[in-house]
Amino acid sequence: MVTPAPKTLDQTTINTVKNLIEANPPSEKIQNAIREYKNTYPEVFKDVSPIDNDLLSSEEQIKRFNLIKTHRTVPVPDSITTGFHIVSPNACKDSTFDQMEANLKNFFSKINAPGSSSLNLPNEIKQMSKVMSRGMNGYVNKITGSLNDKMAELMSSGFDGIATSYQTQADLGLIPYSKAIELIKAEQEGLLPSISSLLDGVNCVGPKIMDALTGTLSDLLTSAMKNATNVPACAVEQMMGAVTHDIANTIDDAITPLLTPLTGKFGIDFDIKGFVLGGVDVFKRVDAFLSCDDKQNCPSTDKTIIGKGNQMVKGVGDLKSNFKNVFDGNSLNTLSNTSNKIKTPFEEKYGSWDIFGGSSSNTTSLSPCNTGNPFKCGAPTVDIFGGGGVGASGKIIFGKFINRLDTEDIFAAVQRTASIVGVEITDPGSGYTEDPIVKFNDNCNQGFGAYARAHIDSNPQSPTYGQLSSITILTSGENYPVEDDEVPLFISEVIIENQGEGYTENDTLENFNLNITNGRITGGKMINDIPYNDLPNLNINSDTGVGAILRPIMSKTRPQGEVVQVIDCISGRKELIGYVNGVPYYGPFHFHPTKGVKMVGAKHVDYSHEIIYNTMEESLEQPSVVSQVSTSTISETNETVETTTSVDQTPIIVTEQVTSTPPMTETTTDTSTSSTSNPTPPSSPPSSPPSSPPSSPPSSPPSSPPSGGGYGGGY
Repeated sequence: MVTPAPKTLDQTTINTVKNLIEANPPSEKIQNAIREYKNTYPEVFKDVSPIDNDLLSSEEQIKRFNLIKTHRTVPVPDSITTGFHIVSPNACKDSTFDQMEANLKNFFSKINAPGSSSLNLPNEIKQMSKVMSRGMNGYVNKITGSLNDKMAELMSSGFDGIATSYQTQADLGLIPYSKAIELIKAEQEGLLPSISSLLDGVNCVGPKIMDALTGTLSDLLTSAMKNATNVPACAVEQMMGAVTHDIANTIDDAITPLLTPLTGKFGIDFDIKGFVLGGVDVFKRVDAFLSCDDKQNCPSTDKTIIGKGNQMVKGVGDLKSNFKNVFDGNSLNTLSNTSNKIKTPFEEKYGSWDIFGGSSSNTTSLSPCNTGNPFKCGAPTVDIFGGGGVGASGKIIFGKFINRLDTEDIFAAVQRTASIVGVEITDPGSGYTEDPIVKFNDNCNQGFGAYARAHIDSNPQSPTYGQLSSITILTSGENYPVEDDEVPLFISEVIIENQGEGYTENDTLENFNLNITNGRITGGKMINDIPYNDLPNLNINSDTGVGAILRPIMSKTRPQGEVVQVIDCISGRKELIGYVNGVPYYGPFHFHPTKGVKMVGAKHVDYSHEIIYNTMEESLEQPSVVSQVSTSTISETNETVETTTSVDQTPIIVTEQVTSTPPMTETTTDTSTSSTSNPTPPSSPPSSPPSSPPSSPPSSPPSSPPSGGGYGGGY
């Protein structure tokens, strides 16, 4: 439905149309939209004319380029399979729901795609029904297996009842015990043919269900096509619920006649259909399988979208909730059979569900399921998964905001879009052994092109070992729908993903002082905190250097009194970094923000950590200074003042962390005393304390070191 022209335009729409008129892009659709606005609102746009690109500043030219680029037609996929969902076999969990979800998404994406009018729909339905039925085999086995267990339990209980009855008569002296045994044996053996037929029937009903399942799914897909264009999780639950309802009918028709001759003998009243639809025992099987802990070599994901890569899979809790909704919906569907509501033959067979034009919200406790186009896309989200750990999460930071006019519905509300320029880590998680996967989700599949890489703290000596440390944006993409207000962005730190080679001291990076060692970019710091509205490109000006990759970490908060550093903690290098107390050091490092000395750990911290020297001799001969640091922020200049108080000029070792090899003697000292690396204590204490002791020493050393290996140091 096309939106009619409003009586008045809001300021956002006016500004967007003005920008398009001034840019004067060649697109026929945009030119048609411009003419329509000029004709409909002549007074608003009468003084607006195209402005030549040469008259704009470089920043304005970039904004214009991005505006025109955003209004272009979304690129056509390279393949008709782009965007298709694939779920790989996974021995570690039940994949029934995931496979059903993937198949439904693929089917509806295909029949609703441009050019779908030429499809042979009956054939598409038939082929997809076959694929979906194969994915249901394990689910059907769980249902029939649960029923088989229940039948065996009932038969065993019935046999016990027969034995107890005759045993009681013998105990009361009504019949001899020998007669009781004879009667028990005769009656139980007489029931064996009926029991055998019952159990054979249960075993045979599974293949019968599978044979009919393709036809069942064809019926359901044909009905769903009339009502659904979108496949949320609730639609998958309802499809599974309808299939389960039909399976219950099939089992009831096949097994109830076989069970009836035994119910009177055993004195039982068992509702087979209610058992299957209630799903208590079936859900226990699913739950036990999902909860199994003794799994080896389980993949971090079994879900892939062609063109987008691996995707985050549902957690165990989500899958349990999905299956619970399937059974809860069917249980309440069954209760609604007692009402006076007249059901259609379709509803009798499959139940009443929104996705098929029914009303599951009226017959069940489930909320209404919107299977049409989403009313509101909502902001994109980020998934962080894999890597052996759990719990990491983040919130997307947007930049390069652009207001976009819908050329297919020009008077509709202007759409605000943006690029993804960063991820604020809201929870670093734990237990990661390798970098996890980062994926961005857009509910309306409007945005494209954003990719990111996660980095973890891989230093075993660090207190944040195994946690997520940063996420760098590889490409920021475009056209993502946003709800955030545009705010200035700042660089909080810079990650070196590749040190490159061939760089010289004369090479520069705008607004940064670089540390270059042996032709490689090893660190540095930013000169001024300046605001950005997009992800800046950190390109080093060099005639000889190649290969360095520096990625900015963006933040909505201006660094307060902090020195933004360039940190090399990604390369996973094995080359020697330097020496700490005579020991070779290979871990992550940084440069002191004011002194410029190389120190252990990826980031600078405000408690004692070690200095890294270029040679073994320097590391043994140079004094290590224990310092007290007082940090204050001067509001006018945002400058951090660092004050150092020397305790003693003799070499000391402050044991805050211990490298695993080679073994060295540990000596712990109070911050008001000093010692040498010799573990033997001095024969007598110093004659007098230092004249200017620290004003406020820490009450205790940190419980764990920052990162890196080695001893001694400073701040």
